[in-house]
Amino acid sequence: ICDIATAAAQEIKPDYIVGHSLGGLMAEVVASLLLIPGFSFNAPGPVSLITESPFLNTDKAHYKGLKFEVHLRKDDPVSNTNEEWHINPTPIWHEGYSHHMDDMAIDIQKDMASNK
Repeated sequence: ICDIATAAAQEIKPDYIVGHSLGGLMAEVVASLLLIPGFSFNAPGPVSLITESPFLNTDKAHYKGLKFEVHLRKDDPVSNTNEEWHINPTPIWHEGYSHHMDDMAIDIQKDMASNK
């Protein structure tokens, strides 16, 4: 699936790439390969649960400094799956357990409003 997403991004050439859950994992993989900035939300770490090999570009220097935010929930089991493997080594952690994107969006809006 990540190969299909990478091929599509090569053709479309998006300015940003965004994904939630499995889509977030794919967004991180595509970003690491094609250097597209973006965001992922409540995504598992992009690594094979069977072989423990990463799906990201294995040359971390290739995407070092890429603007890519990783937003995770502290009590969401998906967010806590392989959290050490994300493209951004310092994800933004949010309180709660909800895996739903609408809840995450509300929390991010609250955080942005409180930082003004």
